[in-house]
Amino acid sequence: MNIKSLNYIVCSLIVGIIVSCSGGGNNTTKSSEKDITEFSIEGTAGVISGTNISITMAYGTSVTSLIPTIKISDKASVSPASGVAQDFTSPVTYTVTAEDGSTKVYIATVTDALSDAKDITAFSLEGETAIIVGTNIYVSVANGTVVTSLTPALLTHTGTSISPLATASQDFTSQVTYTVTAADSSTKTYTVTVKVGKAGDKATFTADGVSFKVAYVPDAYVSGGITFPTGTDDLGPSATVTDAYWVGETQVTYQLWNEVHIWATANGYTFANGEKSGFFAYCLTVGH
Repeated sequence: MNIKSLNYIVCSLIVGIIVSCSGGGNNTTKSSEKDITEFSIEGTAGVISGTNISITMAYGTSVTSLIPTIKISDKASVSPASGVAQDFTSPVTYTVTAEDGSTKVYIATVTDALSDAKDITAFSLEGETAIIVGTNIYVSVANGTVVTSLTPALLTHTGTSISPLATASQDFTSQVTYTVTAADSSTKTYTVTVKVGKAGDKATFTADGVSFKVAYVPDAYVSGGITFPTGTDDLGPSATVTDAYWVGETQVTYQLWNEVHIWATANGYTFANGEKSGFFAYCLTVGH
């Protein structure tokens, strides 16, 4: 072997040793990643902005013992740990430690959502309590009541505000709408319908010189009407009345029956029991 070849082999060995020494040792570089990548509580995801984490829970959630689920960078750790209950009455500090020992501090703030409650729970007018069906409010006031300027005696709701104001007078000649606004700014609109004439109102009617007392029956705007059997023996078809009407306060008086009897006989009508029918009605009236 000549000297030139020997020098080539020696140089190759030296280069190989240098390369082996520089590339074959242990790599001691450690990760510096230390991020919180996901933060959630009870399925609600938090919003991560820089090192601030904000999360809004459903209205009414108790924040004194909530268990967050936290995802962080690979090879990093977080304290307090994921899955450990925390009191979020005040912001909670989380420290993420990277593999290389460096740290990053996050501040997690939990907020209770604003209420969406916006119901009218009670309404009364002129001493009469309204019936609330869904978003419809019905109230009957006494006959003769002037409804052009009435103020609700009671109007309660679960929202933060109502328009028009509960203390403001309104013209209830036609329907009036009230809008309730919740704490979360959502709204619900109610329609108030006022009927003049309430159950039990009394009056005296006079027809052809005969006076008789009657009681008022308001229209059945909620129940859908009053259904009752018809016919002399209640075996006829049923009838339904939905409009308001007046009904006699007592049984038919003899005076009223007699007036009808006179008119009927004068117009060709006959009675199965003749005058006995009139006498029977008279006895009932006197006995009453």
